Amino acid sequence: MRARLLIFFIAIIFLHLQVAAQQPLVSASADRNRIFLGEQFTMTLLVEVGLNDRPVVFPVLPDTLNHLEVIKRKAVDSVRSGDRLRYTQEIVLTGFDSGMWSIPPQVVKVKGKDYRTGILRVAVMNVPLSGEGYNDIKDIIPVTDGGFNWKKWLLVLATVLVVFFAVRYWWNQRRSAPPAIPQVSRSTAFEEAMANLKKIQQEKANEKGEIKAYYSSIYDVFRTYLTRVSGKPFMQYTTDEILMGSKNMLPPDKFSSTAEVMRITDAVKFAKYQSDLNESVNSLERVRSGIEEINRQKRSLDQ
Repeated sequence: MRARLLIFFIAIIFLHLQVAAQQPLVSASADRNRIFLGEQFTMTLLVEVGLNDRPVVFPVLPDTLNHLEVIKRKAVDSVRSGDRLRYTQEIVLTGFDSGMWSIPPQVVKVKGKDYRTGILRVAVMNVPLSGEGYNDIKDIIPVTDGGFNWKKWLLVLATVLVVFFAVRYWWNQRRSAPPAIPQVSRSTAFEEAMANLKKIQQEKANEKGEIKAYYSSIYDVFRTYLTRVSGKPFMQYTTDEILMGSKNMLPPDKFSSTAEVMRITDAVKFAKYQSDLNESVNSLERVRSGIEEINRQKRSLDQ
């Protein structure tokens, strides 16, 4: 009697495992769950079904998934293994807002029935900064009252007098000087940008160790070009405002590449980040490529 019960339970378990193995399997995974601003990662959708479980319809992802931008959607690939079919699709994404973001479950249809993946969480982090000089924390020093400082007030008075006479002299000169004729560039915005980038290459400030001046020059060329082609004051914008303003001017891959240069520029300017020679050369080429792409699209619209 016990032997029959044991055989019965084993048969039930085997039948359950066989049915479970025949059910469609749907999952989502990411090759990285932590990225820096502007970096890319790949999400893979995996569907495993039986030979008769068709059609299989993958979801059409929007351009934005909860603060994460879709860069590229690769074609669905399929492989047969015995009596099972395995479908995979890779989606390349990036993020420009720091924080922990969740990719919601994706719905895959198998023979008209919905199957959902799990939730993916990806942390988008700010640029890692090397060195400690920029974030030292020091004790608060109490301010002592030294009484009336006549030397300081004498210096203030002298400064006021110098500024007053300087302004008066400038005003008199301005009234007598002929009006200046503003110089207007005869080059197009694209020609001027290409000429300035070529000049930066020839000066080789990055090879001389003047990395901050090098990146500032590249940054100014890009901002000046955007100002001339759009009519908007990009020279007065912050990096975030420049990225938002130029987002619709570039395809996702070019935008991500240019955003990377903006990120490095800020790190060099404000965080004492030391960009190496290869990175600095590639940064200039990325900006050149972005400007060329905007110019190409602008010419297509004008025709």
